[in-house]
Amino acid sequence: MPRNSRKFAALVLAIGTLLLLGAPPASAAATVYNNSYCQELETFTFCAHEHFEENRVETPSGRLIVQFQARNAYTVAYTDGTTEKAVSTGHVQYMFEPGEMVRYSYHVTDTLTFRGTGETCVYEADYVFAGGEMRVDSNTVTCR
Repeated sequence: MPRNSRKFAALVLAIGTLLLLGAPPASAAATVYNNSYCQELETFTFCAHEHFEENRVETPSGRLIVQFQARNAYTVAYTDGTTEKAVSTGHVQYMFEPGEMVRYSYHVTDTLTFRGTGETCVYEADYVFAGGEMRVDSNTVTCR
C-alpha cells in the first residue's frame, strides 16, 4: 500500500471514528444531521458527505436509550486525475439505568478504495460492554 494511501486510510478512519463515536447526545427525541463540503488544497480536493441520525427514548422507569446511525462518504481527488474513496457506516447505542450506563455497543464498517492500485480494504469493528464487562471486542481488515 503506497505511503500516501496509508495516510489517507488513517485520516478517514480517524475522522469517521471521531465523528461517529464522539457525537454528543442532543436534547431532542430525534435529530438528523446532514453535511456536505469540499476543501481544495494544492495537490488534491477533499470532499465529504455526512449523514447522522440520533434517537433517544426514555422509559417511565427511567431507562434512557440513545442510538446513533451514521453514513459518511469521503473522496480525495488528486490533480493527476486519480481518486481515493471511503465510505463509513456505523451504529452506536448507549443504555442507561438511573445513575449508570448498563450497555454500550457499536458496529462500524469502513470501506477504503486506494488510488493507483484500486485496492479496496474493509475495516469492521464490533464492541459490546454490558453487565459491567466487555462482551464483544473484535475488528478485522480485509483487502482485495
